[in-house]
Amino acid sequence: MKKVELDGEFKLFDTPLLQLRGKLSGRIDTAGGLELSGKIENKGSLGIGEASAIITNNQIQVILLVLGAELALDAALVEKNLQLHGRTAFNIQLPKISIGPFKVPGPRGDISLGSFTLDCAMNGSIDLTLGVGIFRAEIKGGFHFNNIDWSMPTLVIEISPGSLDDLLDNIVNFIKANAKKIFKNLIENYDVWLNFVNKKIMQGVEKVTEILSEVYHLEVDEIKEILKKFPDICISESLHANFSLPHVDGPSIHTDIPPKHVNISKHVNIREHVDKCIHADTPHVNKHVNT
Repeated sequence: MKKVELDGEFKLFDTPLLQLRGKLSGRIDTAGGLELSGKIENKGSLGIGEASAIITNNQIQVILLVLGAELALDAALVEKNLQLHGRTAFNIQLPKISIGPFKVPGPRGDISLGSFTLDCAMNGSIDLTLGVGIFRAEIKGGFHFNNIDWSMPTLVIEISPGSLDDLLDNIVNFIKANAKKIFKNLIENYDVWLNFVNKKIMQGVEKVTEILSEVYHLEVDEIKEILKKFPDICISESLHANFSLPHVDGPSIHTDIPPKHVNISKHVNIREHVDKCIHADTPHVNKHVNT
């Protein structure tokens, strides 16, 4: 079977957005089998990094590097216009993102649950369509942070960015804009929120017990029991300064002994006060013994 070697410049697209051109080489045989491949570049307005193209038996495939992953786009003729479409999974390290502060309503105005820095990788998929006057990217995914999986709402981009590298900036801005939706579980569940506070991930938190009372509507006894599970949260100052807890004074004990030959005055003041990160149930006991 005779094979014909092919080598030359090919122009795959010619639109303002995409002008994919490059040098492809390969072969065609007498049976019509075609195989061409090579590097291409985009001369259009959409900046892309390294790319390659494969043409086999009238099928065109363009391979781009998107969000750190290779994305194979298949070409198809749609209403007489050539269109590229493909989907791929990706895993990319996100830049550090400042999330919050989360403001929630309280009885005396908004209360801050604090803020934190998101520092993790994102797992997701991208569905990309390119064509004449078309740029559509649908990005799905989430991330694993502080031992919890967080899902991100679907991000749809239909306006062409200056470069495919700008997609990461779009993701970052989308996470910040949708933080309350993404971290709904954190905001609505005191145990998740306390875990963030306990590990010092959540910053700028004041009056822990007040938040548990006014935001999560917990009773005093409930708060005391719950905080026993979070020994790293030192709340002694909050309990006494910022939150009203019942205070019990023990009885004063006075014992008078009639004086004998010598008057001896002894005053012993023993004050027992237990003030730990977990507020103990031991009351204040004042004992006075006068001899």
